Amino acid sequence: MSLTPEDAEKRWREQLQREAKWRAENYAAAVAVYMKKKADAYLQPLKQRDTELEDIIAEEAIVNIGDQLRTCRIFVSDKMMRSIAGGARIRNGGKVYVIRNGILRQTTVDDAW
Repeated sequence: MSLTPEDAEKRWREQLQREAKWRAENYAAAVAVYMKKKADAYLQPLKQRDTELEDIIAEEAIVNIGDQLRTCRIFVSDKMMRSIAGGARIRNGGKVYVIRNGILRQTTVDDAW
């Protein structure tokens, strides 16, 4: 029993649709893997930098910086205190603060940078 031309074309189109669906699923899976690897690669240097910063800065220094900031009524998170200990500057109420030699100092914008 042979197929009519219409049946053959119908089967051929169904096969094309199955193949297209299979290719689309494979493409979507490949994109998901690529995006995950890209995100991991982006976060890796950030994680590494944070780990190195934590190793460099002593916990007592972080506590000391936190005490000095609270004395000035500046409240920040632990992560922010680590960043400040690492050299970040703070702007608060139009003033710029910086840690130098473990001491919180108020500076001008020109001196801070």
